[in-house]
Amino acid sequence: MSQKQYIAIIGDIIDSKKIIERKQFQNQFEKLLNKINDRYQDSIQSNFTITLGDEFQGLLIDYKNLLNIIHDINMSMYPIKIRFGIGIGEMSTEIYSDKALGSDGPAYHHARAAINYVHKNEDSNATYYTSVALCPNDNVQSQLLNLSLTNYSLFLKDWNEAQFHTVRLMQEYKNQTRVADKLNITQQAVVKRLQRSNYYNFDHLFHSLNQILEEWS
Repeated sequence: MSQKQYIAIIGDIIDSKKIIERKQFQNQFEKLLNKINDRYQDSIQSNFTITLGDEFQGLLIDYKNLLNIIHDINMSMYPIKIRFGIGIGEMSTEIYSDKALGSDGPAYHHARAAINYVHKNEDSNATYYTSVALCPNDNVQSQLLNLSLTNYSLFLKDWNEAQFHTVRLMQEYKNQTRVADKLNITQQAVVKRLQRSNYYNFDHLFHSLNQILEEWS
């Protein structure tokens, strides 16, 4: 068994059976995962791969692009929602770089436990909400990361469609005037949407968490 610690991510598309034109959707989703694999190849040990009709998984070698990968998938898939389980641990079997299939180990076991935790909270209508969870959650570092990921989830949960698209463009262009032009609205309307979506608090959380994850890598 390798002593190296890996970061496994399992994603689950929520209410996938309600998606119209599922074959077309799956083809588009596969293209998205290919883009993720290319964009973040320096952090990926096993490429993100669709494992079941509504599940996918990948294996990372470090933390630095963990949030970027999850966020890119969330932003690209809107309005479809996804739950994520993150597992930290070793791998027990051979690892294949071209696809995240045929390998096993504690990293994936923990990711499965994490996504089951997210699912259980949804099913029980628990007061604690998150769309992303990490396992094991047995030290200060992992507890702080879980808390930050929960806060990240809550921001996305509260955005309406107009706020979502405004935030996405603001992250891309970093300029209210350009965002207004893209959306064909006034800059004042952009300002109101950013305020109502708590964009600047979100942006601070996003960049601070990314900086912490990069330092951990």
